[in-house]
Amino acid sequence: MRIVRPAIASDLAALEELYLHLNPDRPPLSREAAKRIFDQILTRPGCHLFVCMVGDALASTCMLATVPNLMRGGRPHALLENVVTHPLYRRQGHGRAVVAAALAAAWAEGAHHVLLMSGRQDPAVRRFYESCGFALGVKAGYVARSPMGARRSPDERVSAISGIPDVAPLIRATALPCPRSLQSSRAPAPGSRRDAARGSRSRAGRRHGRAARAARRRGSSDRTARSSKGAAPG
Repeated sequence: MRIVRPAIASDLAALEELYLHLNPDRPPLSREAAKRIFDQILTRPGCHLFVCMVGDALASTCMLATVPNLMRGGRPHALLENVVTHPLYRRQGHGRAVVAAALAAAWAEGAHHVLLMSGRQDPAVRRFYESCGFALGVKAGYVARSPMGARRSPDERVSAISGIPDVAPLIRATALPCPRSLQSSRAPAPGSRRDAARGSRSRAGRRHGRAARAARRRGSSDRTARSSKGAAPG
């Protein structure tokens, strides 16, 4: 007998096992981190996680998130994610049942439309979603990946979800090196050795310039004096 219902706290372990069939390379989460995220999913307004139970087995699941919207007359839009059915229960209508429950929740909240993105190229996957009411080609999908996604541990990413993340590591990690053409023209930091050397050269140059001008003035005076002696009447 199939039962579709919202997920509850005791479903966490079975969901984590089922998600391995969606992505076997899914980064592992500590028990504490997984529980923290799952609690947020279950309690966050507009977030709906549905499961399909067949007896005691969790056969299929999907998650719906609705987002407030000032467009479309103020009607929210929604996103469907993490749709997966256990291989032993596929092609039996369980996946379609959880998707139908998610769409019903979206329409009940007044959503204008539900968006779905899939990286699967299998024609059977396309037919499945079309049979659930989705149309291909209405909008184009674009994905921007976090530059820190592959370098932070799962627990660090979870801690960022719980509050405002520290952006300083992100700024340091994504700062671009200064091109060589610009490095030579960069002003040195005050008090640095380079700054002191430059100042010393500048002072020496000024002294040399003053000495040269003084020598030219003395040479000019000597030439004037000799010319005056040669021109005197006899």
